[in-house]
Amino acid sequence: AGDSERDYLTYVPPRPVANLSKPPPKLVYILLTLIRFVATWTYLLTSIWLVWLTIPTVLINPILQKMGVPVFWLPIDVATRWFAKGLLFLAGIRGITEGAAKEPTVIVCNHLSALDSFAVYGYSPISMRFIMKRSIMWFCPPIFVLARI
Repeated sequence: AGDSERDYLTYVPPRPVANLSKPPPKLVYILLTLIRFVATWTYLLTSIWLVWLTIPTVLINPILQKMGVPVFWLPIDVATRWFAKGLLFLAGIRGITEGAAKEPTVIVCNHLSALDSFAVYGYSPISMRFIMKRSIMWFCPPIFVLARI
């Protein structure tokens, strides 16, 4: 079977390009790192409220679905994907998704980093829902209680 006939998703990080130029001076490197740090925190503090503002739309999701809006395009899913892709962009992570998936699909991560869930959510072509152990919900109730909605 060819690559286009696969029924599973594979996240493929882009191949590194050989950089034959000399590294930037230390001052430039420090300055760029500082800019990325400030940009990441500015992004987090200014955009996370947009995701939280879309949470009440979860209550109207059944109405939107009856109107024919696909699950992938519900407001909370769009806002969360936008947030995840933006965070990955600021972290310097680029990715592509190969293959196709149909709902329902189970995606399993090995959690090699803290950004795995953002990569899965940001680059998945299907609407994502996460499963967790119930006892974990009490570590951070304001966030995980939303999983029960």
